[in-house]
Amino acid sequence: MAVSTQTLIEIIGRTIDGCAAAGIAVVSGAGARAEAVWVPACALDEPACLAYSITKTFTAVLILQLRDEQRLALDDRLARWFPRIDRADRISLGQLLNHTAGIPDYGELVS
Repeated sequence: MAVSTQTLIEIIGRTIDGCAAAGIAVVSGAGARAEAVWVPACALDEPACLAYSITKTFTAVLILQLRDEQRLALDDRLARWFPRIDRADRISLGQLLNHTAGIPDYGELVS
């Protein structure tokens, strides 16, 4: 089942209604080439936006992989990597991952 780039653009267009950036890819079978499109196609046209929650997922996966490789522990303190962050010596990686570190929402701080 091949999907045309134009079809993918139309699907994204209906979904995001011109107000955000999005990507979609379709792989029709094992070994098949992915049919993919990103809207907008030009990075200069992409709206500026904060990544927020999506980065949490990627960061958590990487931290857990590093834990599995015994390169760090969830009890390790943030100060090991970021000593200049306020209270970093009292914040564990585990607390960051389960949102109990006491760090406030940073969205209003960025403008």
